[in-house]
Parts: sequence; structure tokens; C-alpha cells
Amino acid sequence: MLAIQYIALDPQNLDRLITGKKPVLQILLDQKREHYVLVERTLIDDIVVVFDSLATSRKKARDALNHGLAEQIFNMFKHLSLTKEVKVRYEIAIEKQDDVWSCGLRTVAYITCRAFDRNPQWYRVFSNFCFSN
Repeated sequence: MLAIQYIALDPQNLDRLITGKKPVLQILLDQKREHYVLVERTLIDDIVVVFDSLATSRKKARDALNHGLAEQIFNMFKHLSLTKEVKVRYEIAIEKQDDVWSCGLRTVAYITCRAFDRNPQWYRVFSNFCFSN
């Protein structure tokens, strides 16, 4: 389910639409970094996993979770917790971005992998999308 549609079109009913009974995959725009990330909430635990192609270490992942991005995640999932807390884990074992343009392409690849229950760790952007002349 793409939750952002709910946030934009029907925010007052978010708790009815994102119930915790189905997994959620959502691409979010981190406006501070002008960067796209994928967030996933599975049924296995109450942790929201962030797939961020710029987070190369645990420290950089902590720094990447700025107020604006944290607020988007919190607003999507706070109603699923009795304590109004949202646990977040950054997945740093994914291919890293070394350019300024491929975050959108990568998040689309990651969401496709997760929608088909595949591990984005094995996805390589340039082996799939680079063409030689």
C-alpha cells in the first residue's frame, strides 16, 4: 500500500487506512537533503526500516534522520503504537549512491524488490541500467 496517497488525500482517516494488518512501503522525499528514501513497515515487528542510499554507516544513518524525515515517518505510523513511539532502523547494507541524481531510481528499485519480497541488498543499479554503446 502506498501510504502517501492516504496522507495527501485522507489524512484524518490515516489510522483507519494504515492499520498494521498489512505491510506498508512508501517512498518519501527528505526535503532537507533533496533526497528520496524508501520506508517499510512489515508485519514481523514494529520497526520501520529506512532504505537510504546515502547512509553509509550507522553514524551517517543517525545524522540522516533529520527532523523533517522523522516527522513524516512519525505521522504515518504513530497511531500503530500504544506509546506513540515509532522505532526506526536504517538499512545500510545496500548499494551506495556516489552521484547526485540516482536516489529516485534506487528507491523505485528498492520498492519493487520489497514488493516482490526480494532483498534490495543484492540490487545493483548500474549493472541493470547502464548501457554500452
